[in-house]
Amino acid sequence: MPVELICQECGKKFKVAPYLKNSQRYCSKTCFGNATRKEVKLVCESCGKTFVRSPSLVKKGKTHFCSQECYDKKRITRKEVECATCGKIFVVRNYLYKESGNYCSNNCYHESTKISIKRNCIYCGKPFNAQPSQIKLGGLNIVLMNVL
Repeated sequence: MPVELICQECGKKFKVAPYLKNSQRYCSKTCFGNATRKEVKLVCESCGKTFVRSPSLVKKGKTHFCSQECYDKKRITRKEVECATCGKIFVVRNYLYKESGNYCSNNCYHESTKISIKRNCIYCGKPFNAQPSQIKLGGLNIVLMNVL
């Protein structure tokens, strides 16, 4: 004799065999799928619309855009940037800005790595050259004996 249960997802009454009364909670595969699906709400970087993705896609990092159209639109967008070395204004694609957005050419990038500033050792007074990034990090006021 079948036992009558109530679906935990949709609230419908359904019948199951007596041996399934403790394990069956949903009336159909659809209700089971809806109840057990885990979703993460996100905001599209292009249009600002909220959308839902599975946790596995969030883990892979595929969660920036709600649709292919928004993804394409963001890639096509261009941005005007000033070169950090020569000051020239140039255009770069939005998605490439983080990687190559500071310099208008490879020559300017390489020039920026050659810049050095003359400093004097605070202990012996000897002059030495240092890159700006080294000065920002630690001051570099001392000449190490094994470096020179």
